[in-house]
Amino acid sequence: MSENLVSKAFIAFLNTVSVSSTTKSCTVCGIELGNLNRTFFFEGQTWQMPLPICVKCYPIEEVAPPFDA
Repeated sequence: MSENLVSKAFIAFLNTVSVSSTTKSCTVCGIELGNLNRTFFFEGQTWQMPLPICVKCYPIEEVAPPFDA
């Protein structure tokens, strides 16, 4: 598969991905999922998505400061 075709497929995926999951609780421990807002950059485009995460199973121990800090 050519690199251009892979790039187009990846961009199409990011444009159509739905972040609203039907699973609202962790499949391991059962607590309600939280959201981490993340930004994806690829070939001059930007996507901002809240990604569901279990803060019990995957605790956030250290958060990077904002870029302008």
